[in-house]
Amino acid sequence: DVLQYLGGVTYDMEGNIVGAKATKIDLISETNITEALLNPDPSTSVPVTNVSMMFEEDLKVALLNTTGIPEGIDVSVIVSRSFDDVINENIIGNYNLLFSGFAIMFVYVLIMLGKFNCVEHRVWLSLAGLTGIVLGSVFCMGLCSAFGLMFTQLHNVLPFLMLGIGIDDMFVLVQCYENLSVEEKKEDIAKRFGKTLSYAGMAVSVTSVTNIVAFALGATTVIPALRSFCLFCSVGILAIFIYTLTFFTACMVLDQKRIDERRDGCFCCWRHGESWTPNKWTKKNYLDIFLKKLAEISTHRACKVAITIITFALFGLACYGISKLEQRFEERWLIPDDSYLAKWFDDRQEFFNNKGERGTIYVAEFEMNGKQLDKVQSLVRKLANQTDIITEVDTWALGFSDFYDDSMNSTTLQVELGKYLHSKDGLQFHDRFEFANGARPKCNEEAPDVVMFKIQYQHPLFSGPLEHVPAMNKVKDLIKEVNIEGRVFAKSIKYEFWEVDEILSAELIRSVTLALVCVFLIVIFMLANLTAAFLVLFCVMFTLVDVMGFMYFWGLTIDTTSCMLLIVCIGLSVDYAAHIAHGFLEQDGGDIKSREARLNLRTQKTLLKIGPAVFYGGFSTLLATILLAGSDYYLFVAFFKVFFLVVVFGLFHGLVFLPVVLCLVGPTHAEDVAHNEKYELEKLKPTIDL
Repeated sequence: DVLQYLGGVTYDMEGNIVGAKATKIDLISETNITEALLNPDPSTSVPVTNVSMMFEEDLKVALLNTTGIPEGIDVSVIVSRSFDDVINENIIGNYNLLFSGFAIMFVYVLIMLGKFNCVEHRVWLSLAGLTGIVLGSVFCMGLCSAFGLMFTQLHNVLPFLMLGIGIDDMFVLVQCYENLSVEEKKEDIAKRFGKTLSYAGMAVSVTSVTNIVAFALGATTVIPALRSFCLFCSVGILAIFIYTLTFFTACMVLDQKRIDERRDGCFCCWRHGESWTPNKWTKKNYLDIFLKKLAEISTHRACKVAITIITFALFGLACYGISKLEQRFEERWLIPDDSYLAKWFDDRQEFFNNKGERGTIYVAEFEMNGKQLDKVQSLVRKLANQTDIITEVDTWALGFSDFYDDSMNSTTLQVELGKYLHSKDGLQFHDRFEFANGARPKCNEEAPDVVMFKIQYQHPLFSGPLEHVPAMNKVKDLIKEVNIEGRVFAKSIKYEFWEVDEILSAELIRSVTLALVCVFLIVIFMLANLTAAFLVLFCVMFTLVDVMGFMYFWGLTIDTTSCMLLIVCIGLSVDYAAHIAHGFLEQDGGDIKSREARLNLRTQKTLLKIGPAVFYGGFSTLLATILLAGSDYYLFVAFFKVFFLVVVFGLFHGLVFLPVVLCLVGPTHAEDVAHNEKYELEKLKPTIDL
């Protein structure tokens, strides 16, 4: 059919072809499969020889050379290695964003960890913190690669993920030290850091352990790329957690000794005099002032109502977005607009988008006899009857039926096969057969042994997974129903993507459910408070729903990338809520009779004590990915969008909504119970009415 090689076809009044705007030429090369399996080219994930890779590169260069091509004719080119080549070049070109991100994070950490004076700014501690993250990331890459875990395009966001998650724990440790009282800061440095870690250790452990286990459960998915990514993340977060509690803490102790001795922040050999005091303006923390105002607002009844209404309004809007969210992925999204491959995709969309995917049924280890050939004919008829999912199918099996009968033996059938393939109707099907030793059949002679044959078919255009997944499964079901002996399977270029589409929604629901259950159980175990665990889970679920809903408004869809990022979303949102819940449990309400007043006071204390670390951590996560917004690589842009939503909604639910809920139904502190008992006893005391 010549029409499959023409695009933009025009016809005359009688339906005859009179012109075409485009044509395509398919070139099929051969490769040594044995050599490809034994000595594959390391630059690609599929088995292919180095000779084939070099040939494809030379072919691409030759076809892109426009010298001698008449004016007005454009050439679009794709070879088998094009997709990997273009994506890898694009990723390498975007790695400058990673280095720029580390530079931004260094400046940010330097500003946030210390103060603007010559002694209390923490240059070397900031550098040590980022070094710990790099060491953890390198350990993760090395260990997982040593165990043979695959490294896919998804894994290119790992450095940004490790950078965003790893810095949070640093801020918690420093904030917990700053929360020590004036008397406690005068104690021996070992006691000071013992008290710091007694609180920070639990806070850091809650978030890190939930992240580690959530990703580990995500690795139970049947999607290989997603499973590998989750294992990389789990190992990486574990490594950074260990480096934070050991390497970073040790560096922090040394840095605090430097501050105690009034040594310069940059030049540690330079010791300032005993008369040195920090500037007055460096003692003021503007974030503390903001959080104090936020705490006052959060405990005001009218503001509680307003925040609750806003939260549920966002939740309702997000639910609408989820109802509109599509499950869809296009390969074109991964290709930068200025590449030669983008032109090929665009031209194919414009001129050759009138048909769907072409599929092939391969049959190997086939015994040539009349009974089995009848099954092949039955399969072809069944495929042809599926007019809603198949528009064309090879008819060679039906045409060959006129050349044989069931009484013929194998030798006679192979002679007849040679005749058919040299007949008028059978000539076009020569390429559907592979014969032993690469031989070709001759007319009126016994054909060589058939090693494999194939049946090609054409799908119509499908609108999405709701159509193409059932179509693919129907073809597979027909193959099983006919039960041809030998190795029989259907394959198409898009089937591997469609198979992922088939299980993606179920895998997303399963992974998210497991992660949420894991978060709840671990938070219960670590916080030892059922109410606090439910509130943390509540905030995580609200954040997850908001992120998924607003993905629709930002032009994202459900695909493998977004599924991976949603699992990350659970881990990150736990950080914001768990720190606040844990801080709330540590605060008491003082000697106040009113339960509402005690809860308000505990909430205010919590925001002032741990709120800065939560905000710094969330903002650092946003800064770590902010440069990805300008990338031309789809995965990086999607990563930025989801992380932006996670940080915004995570901080909102952690620093704004959760405090409101804690003011209303917060768990009771042990000292509050004692106060209640005291007041109850006072009520029972006899009184004298004078």
